Amino acid sequence: MTPASVIAPEAWDRWVAQHPYGTLLQTCRWGELKSAFDWKAQLVRLGEPTQPLAGALLLSRRWILDWAA
Repeated sequence: MTPASVIAPEAWDRWVAQHPYGTLLQTCRWGELKSAFDWKAQLVRLGEPTQPLAGALLLSRRWILDWAA
């Protein structure tokens, strides 16, 4: 098994589509949409580049707490 690395968006979306627990919320297009609203999308996977064994679309966003409010 290789650690997470670059995977083609088409290969990722094919894998998500065929996975029994795959949903729209794990596709590259969802990550692109969220990126338009200050989210950072990252694909994380384990396995071969064309056939992941496990993976997820991680979304992160900078969050600043305003303690003075």
